[in-house]
Amino acid sequence: MGLRLFVAFELPAELRRALALEAGKLRPRLPAGRWVKPEAMHLTLAFLGDTDRALVPELDRALGDAFAGHRPFELHLAGAGAFPPRGRLRVAWVGVESDGALEAVQASVAGALRRLLPGAADDKPFRPHLTLARCNPPWPRSALATLEELAGRLPRRPVALTAGTLFASQLKPGGAVHRALSRYPLAGGGG
Repeated sequence: MGLRLFVAFELPAELRRALALEAGKLRPRLPAGRWVKPEAMHLTLAFLGDTDRALVPELDRALGDAFAGHRPFELHLAGAGAFPPRGRLRVAWVGVESDGALEAVQASVAGALRRLLPGAADDKPFRPHLTLARCNPPWPRSALATLEELAGRLPRRPVALTAGTLFASQLKPGGAVHRALSRYPLAGGGG
């Protein structure tokens, strides 16, 4: 049996609590959705899906090298919105931005995964965000105005990122449960 895997940055507990608090203030004005629990909030770099357990040691080595080539960095929360850009909304999110360091780390991770597991890694363009809710049933576009209010309430302090994580995710009726399998420090290499 395989493991449902993804690679992400964990977020500081204080930030997760602040996001949940501010999003919670807007929830009564938004349609029903499956809101991400604070303990499950993260910044996804790559989703692998169902992966053979036997590959985890190789993944560890490849991801360790990918993260070690970069220095720790900061990112900032930047706006709020929803996907997709047209039609009814399916995912509510908070945006993030960095000085390019986040995109460089993600490119290294994606490259390592492509070399190790050709065809397994998601090839969609990287759109860094923190998922707040899955809009099920899909929300009308009018909900964007409420989400945009969240942008003015976001914490302003930069978020320090120092390590990436390989997670196993188990789908449960109450939402996905994520378990950290390995952590990979940003070791200060040439990134």
